[in-house]
Amino acid sequence: MWFHGIKDIPRYEHYRLKQVRKKASWEKPMVPGGTPLSVDPMHFIYASTRASILGQKVGLRGQLAGQGLGAVALCYLTPRFASSRIKPSNKIFLHHNFSHAKDFIGSSIKGTIGASLAYLEMQDQGYAWCGHWEDCIAPAVSTISSPASTLKATSSTTAKAPTPDFVFASSGNVCLVDAKGSARTMKEVRLIAKNEWKRQIYSNRLTQLSNGGTATEGRIIAATLVNPGGVGLVTAYGRFPSAAHSSATLAPSRVSTTSKAIKSVQKVNFTNAFYLLGLNAMAKHFIGGPVSQARDELNNARLSVTDIDDFGAVYTGAPRFIDLDGQGAWTMQTFCRIDVLEEAFENLSSDDAPAVAETPPILALRPEKIDISGDGRIKNSDQVVLQSRDGVGAIFKRVK
Repeated sequence: MWFHGIKDIPRYEHYRLKQVRKKASWEKPMVPGGTPLSVDPMHFIYASTRASILGQKVGLRGQLAGQGLGAVALCYLTPRFASSRIKPSNKIFLHHNFSHAKDFIGSSIKGTIGASLAYLEMQDQGYAWCGHWEDCIAPAVSTISSPASTLKATSSTTAKAPTPDFVFASSGNVCLVDAKGSARTMKEVRLIAKNEWKRQIYSNRLTQLSNGGTATEGRIIAATLVNPGGVGLVTAYGRFPSAAHSSATLAPSRVSTTSKAIKSVQKVNFTNAFYLLGLNAMAKHFIGGPVSQARDELNNARLSVTDIDDFGAVYTGAPRFIDLDGQGAWTMQTFCRIDVLEEAFENLSSDDAPAVAETPPILALRPEKIDISGDGRIKNSDQVVLQSRDGVGAIFKRVK
C-alpha cells in the first residue's frame, strides 16, 4: 500500500503527431527530459476527487465516490516491486496480486489511476481548467420530422461514438484528453495511445463547445501500470490542422474562437468546483439558474472567508474524512480563493467579459513547511495545502 512518500512518475515516451491521412503518423518517440511527475498520496486523492466531479449530474455522491476511489487505488499501489532483484527506488508499482482482483474492482482502480495521473500531468503541463467532455460540448440539435428520421436518430445515439474523457484549457489552448490506465505490456500501451488518438481525439476535433469554439489540440495520456521501471506515462499529442500555429499568430477571428472555447471549459470547471464547495446556487446559475440567488450566495461566501496561508483568503467547503493508514486519519477540505470565486462568477456570467486568469499552482509539498521522516511520513505537521492552477485546492488536516 502507498499512503506516504513523494514518488516519481516517469514520462516514458511522448509521441508527437506528424500528419493525419487515413491513419495518424507519428514522429519518433521522445523520452521527455527534465524532472518526472512527482506525486504524493494526498495529491492523488485530491486529483481523483477533481477528476470525478460532474456537477449536478453526480453531486455529493460523486465527490465522495471520487475521493473514496482514490484511497482504494492507493491500496493496490506499492513502493516496492515484487522481485527482490529490483533495488528500492523512488517509484510506485501496481501490486503483484492485482491480477487476482475481481474485474469490476480492477477496472475501477485502473481507471482511477489513469484519470488521477492525467489530471496531475495536465496541471503540470500548464493547463488550469478542466471539464468532462459531455459537460463541455454544445447540446445536440434535435429535429422532429418523419418516423424514419426519428428511428435513424435513435439508432445513432444507441451506438455511442468514441469520445475523449476530458477537455482541458490553458490561457491559450484547449486540449481534448483521454486518460487510460493499462496493465498491458509497454508495446501494447504505446499502440493504444497512438491508435486511440485518431479514434477518440481527432474524430472530435470539430465538435462545438458549449460557449462556442473548438479545441486546438488533443492528447492521450496512458498510465502504464506493469512496467518494471514503475508506473509511468506514455502520451500521444497533436495539434489540429486549423490550429497548427500558436494562438499568438492566429487571425483575430481564430483568437476569438479559441477564447470562447477556453471560457466553455472554465464555465464547466467552476460549475463543478462550486458544487464541490457546496455553492449550489452559484453552480446552478451557470446552467440556467436565477442570478439573484447566486449573488446572495456569493455575498454570504464573502462573509465566510478564512486565511490558510499568505496567498489570499479562501472560501472552504465541508471537510471529508480520509484514512491514510500509517499516516493516520486526516480530513480533506476543498477551497477556492475568494478573488478567483468572484472573478469566475462575474466573468463567466457574461459572454463579453474576458476569461478567468489562472493562479500559481501549489502542487508541490514544501519541505520547509512540512516535517517529513526518512520513510516519507509526515511528522508533526497538522496541515498540508494543495492548489490547482484554477485557484481551487484542498486543505488536508490531521485528525487529533
